[in-house]
Amino acid sequence: MWTDGLTSLDRYKGRCYHIEPVLGEEDQYIAYVAYLLDLFEEAIYKAQAETGKIKGHYLNPTAGTCEEMIKRAVFVRELGVPIIMHDYLTGVFTTNTILAHYCQDNGLLLHIHRAMHAVIDRQKNHCTHFCVLTKALRLFGGDHIHAGSVVRKLEGERDITLGFVDLLRDDFIEKDRSRGIYFTQDWVSLPGVLPMASRGIHVWHMPTLTDIFGDDSVLQFGGGTLRHPWGNAPGAVANRVALEACVKARYEGRNLAAESNEIIRESSKWSPELAAACEVWKAIRFNFKALDTLDPSFLLVKLKLNSAQSFTKRIEPNKKILLNVF
Repeated sequence: MWTDGLTSLDRYKGRCYHIEPVLGEEDQYIAYVAYLLDLFEEAIYKAQAETGKIKGHYLNPTAGTCEEMIKRAVFVRELGVPIIMHDYLTGVFTTNTILAHYCQDNGLLLHIHRAMHAVIDRQKNHCTHFCVLTKALRLFGGDHIHAGSVVRKLEGERDITLGFVDLLRDDFIEKDRSRGIYFTQDWVSLPGVLPMASRGIHVWHMPTLTDIFGDDSVLQFGGGTLRHPWGNAPGAVANRVALEACVKARYEGRNLAAESNEIIRESSKWSPELAAACEVWKAIRFNFKALDTLDPSFLLVKLKLNSAQSFTKRIEPNKKILLNVF
């Protein structure tokens, strides 16, 4: 399997312990893969020694109880890992707040995973929009969260994704219905959260990602690193070269959207790692219909109930009513 690019040591290569077919799809299977935990601990220390840069692995302490979650978080801290992750929707909000406080007190970064969000925010006739879940996360605490990427698997329309990004990062957000922001939001001094683009992104996406997310963001390349034909370290080099080329081009005043392929090709002439990555990903396309969208059929009526709280009532033509808080 391609994830064996994580390591050249046979003892640490992935074990596929169960395979089952994908329902309704020919020649497609779900593979359940496990790795030994000390693979990641070893890899972190090895990479730090070689590069002089801090490395981490997103160990996940999400558990059935708050007590068990904290036990796992303590174990992660004792391993010396600088970051953990949490499923803030399946773990629920109080649990996430407890973990966020623990991380702040103990010098750990907290990456937020949004597993189960689609069940909550993508049912068009009755849902809580991800804008609401974004605001909730900023209140409860976290350092960065998957926010969609526009270009790939965690997709979403560009404007609505930028609405999520604004709500996460900015101190003051003006009403902008094109981005799904229906009233002005003033966060005063509440800390922001970095948006993360991930899942299915690769070097050819770098100009667009740089253009969309700007400086204060996280770009997470999984397969876009490990799928490199020369291994994961050259894959990381390719991504780093592509990113720095795009940042340089932006500061030179170049149009990242219009010149994206040219910028990457120019850099690949002096970076063999990037050239190899470009060859791997040149024919890969993800042409899916965006699901994080605005529904123009909704009539939005803002009701001021009292000085402390306001609601947005969404009324469809068929008279169904949806109520969103925040």
